[in-house]
Amino acid sequence: QLRGELLVELGRMFVRLGADEDAVPVLREGVATLERVAPAQDPALNKGRVYLAGVLMDDGEDLAHVGLLARTAREACATDEVDCVKARAYAGNLLSQIASFAGDDELALEEMRRSAVDTEQAFGATHNETVVAFMSLAVTARNAGHLREAGDAMARAMTIASAVRMRAADRAQLDRTMAIIDYDLGRYEAARDRLRSLIATTADAGERALQLRFLANVYAELGDGPQTLKVANEGLARLPADSTQEA
Repeated sequence: QLRGELLVELGRMFVRLGADEDAVPVLREGVATLERVAPAQDPALNKGRVYLAGVLMDDGEDLAHVGLLARTAREACATDEVDCVKARAYAGNLLSQIASFAGDDELALEEMRRSAVDTEQAFGATHNETVVAFMSLAVTARNAGHLREAGDAMARAMTIASAVRMRAADRAQLDRTMAIIDYDLGRYEAARDRLRSLIATTADAGERALQLRFLANVYAELGDGPQTLKVANEGLARLPADSTQEA
């Protein structure tokens, strides 16, 4: 069993290094080894299945196969052992994405709800993974038209994020997502204030142009015509010369 576990960990290392082509055969071998010697509910086996499913999905593998791996891992790893809960959390995230790709927004939301609950159980209430899980739940709820749930999930993500260390890029993504949901919920002043703070700290020209364009939409909803035109023009001026984004 140790050989299978080591192969799975080696495969994960390849994934982290961006070497998916090397990761896939190693993960396949690790999972196959564990399937031969480990019990069905073994956490290492089921985490290996989910890691393999994630790489295969990123590489364009047939989603039915990816979904089968994820569902098998979630159903088999039914204990409250932390690594089993992590396997279920990762599996639910993948199944949510698969449902979204298929256009089933309600199923995607159901899967993401389960994933968020498992993520919090596995990692605790103050962890980056839990922040990301609730942000993903918010986005999935928004896509399904459940704006109140999206707002609640993002508020939870923001509260958790205030107590953890995050990369600046991740925090900026969190703030932008919160601003979008504020906008959807008609909280235009909150969206405006959040975007203005975000724009002041954003260095990337393309990202800043997108933020400015969104801020222009917010000013339009607030009925501030002069600011709408000013910010929209500033956003256009800041678009990179080689940008293919529509104005």
